Amino acid sequence: MTPTPGPIVSIAPNLWTVDMPLSVFGFSVGTRMTIIRLGNGRLLLYSPVAIPEALRHQIALLGEVGAIVCPNAYHHLFAAEAVKAFPTARLYGPAELAPKRRDLHFDGYLTNVPPPLWGTDALPSRVQGSRLHETAIFHPESHTLLVADLLQNIRAPKDAWTRLYLWFGGTGDRPGPHRLVRWSFNNDDEARQGIRRILKWDIRRIVPCHGEILEDHAKQVFAQAYAWLDEE
Repeated sequence: MTPTPGPIVSIAPNLWTVDMPLSVFGFSVGTRMTIIRLGNGRLLLYSPVAIPEALRHQIALLGEVGAIVCPNAYHHLFAAEAVKAFPTARLYGPAELAPKRRDLHFDGYLTNVPPPLWGTDALPSRVQGSRLHETAIFHPESHTLLVADLLQNIRAPKDAWTRLYLWFGGTGDRPGPHRLVRWSFNNDDEARQGIRRILKWDIRRIVPCHGEILEDHAKQVFAQAYAWLDEE
């Protein structure tokens, strides 16, 4: 049975989140969709969750959905449901996801250049050199960085199995990339470019798809989480 998403929560002007329980291989990691209202009034959905009718109606009250973003090669489970709920929206994702999801029609692939629909309201940074093929998005208006798996911040795991997963991943006591994510990097030079591009932004908040939102020293936390790239 598909989990039921929670309510839409406003975290900054023109920025909302929707949390949803999610278990992956038995680990209760949860997931989160972030909604940005662009300058043209349209909405961008980053990492869509399930879209039951009640949530579809609530999102529609915020504006017309113009873009649906699958941020990496793994955050696509509810993309088809989002497209069905908002058929006029344009779907974006990494080019590497297309062969995996031949049932989806991508209107554009994520790069370091924002599509015209977004303009400078949502700035992308594609972190290459990893099998994640992830693109982070920065919302300049609220100084907020959106990430999928590049950083997680699960501080209150619900069960011992999930605590073991976090301990193994090195993220039980601090936010950062899980060890499995670190192992996905196969070209540190390329990865460094994407991380450094992210760190040029004035980040004051990080909204991860897994775990609590980071409000304190967010940019410093992200820099520390990827300091190992400069040590190898």
